[in-house]
Amino acid sequence: MKKVVVAPDLVLDEDMYGAVIEALGQYAPGEIEALTWERFVAREDWVLVPDVEHPEGDWFKAERKIKHGAPYKQTVKLNVWRTADVKRSGAPSPHSHPWPFVGHVLMGGYEEDRYEVENSNQLLRDPHSSCNTGAVYLNSGVTHVAGEHNKLELKTFHEVTKVLEPGRTLSLMDCELGRKEGWGYLDPDTGLYTPNKKSPIDTRFGPMKRRLNPHLASR
Repeated sequence: MKKVVVAPDLVLDEDMYGAVIEALGQYAPGEIEALTWERFVAREDWVLVPDVEHPEGDWFKAERKIKHGAPYKQTVKLNVWRTADVKRSGAPSPHSHPWPFVGHVLMGGYEEDRYEVENSNQLLRDPHSSCNTGAVYLNSGVTHVAGEHNKLELKTFHEVTKVLEPGRTLSLMDCELGRKEGWGYLDPDTGLYTPNKKSPIDTRFGPMKRRLNPHLASR
C-alpha cells in the first residue's frame, strides 16, 4: 500500500484515498476526476489547523477543500483528525459554524460534546454580535464512527473531545449556504457568545496557521 508523508504527522495512504473517492461518488461526483492520487497527497492543497493551546506548533486536524463555489454558497472538504479540538486549556469552549453541514465519517471516528442554547433565534439573526444566550443545554459524549453522518445546524455549538483513531480518522464535510464570518464561541458556564473575530482565540490562530502552512503566504 502506498503511503506519503505529506507533513509532520500527516500520513496519507491508498486506503484513505479510496474511501474519499467512494464518498465523492455519493456526495460530489463531479469532483472525482480532479482528485487524482497526486492531488490528494499534494502538500499545497492541505492546511494544518493549529491547536492554539500548544503554540510550539501542534495541529489538531488537516483539511483540504474539494469543492468551493462562490463564497459561502457550498463547500465540500476533507478533514483528517489528529487530536481533539479543545481550545481553552481543557475547559469547554465550543464553537458554531458559519454554515449548516453534514459530516460524513469515512474512517475512524470521534466523540463530541454538543450544546444548544435557549436564545438561538437571537444568534441566527445576528451572529456577529456578542450576546448572552440564556440557558445552555449539553449533550456530551456523542460518538460518530465510520459510516455515520453528523449533522450540525447553525444554532448548534460543539467541540470534538476525542479522536478514536488519531491520524486516520477521516471525514467529509458537505456544507450548505452559509454566512460570512457568521460563527463564534460559547462559554457554557455563563451562556456568553463571542463572535470569532472578537475572540482572543482568533488573534493567536492566524499567526500559528501561517507558520504551520508556509505555502499559504503565496496565495
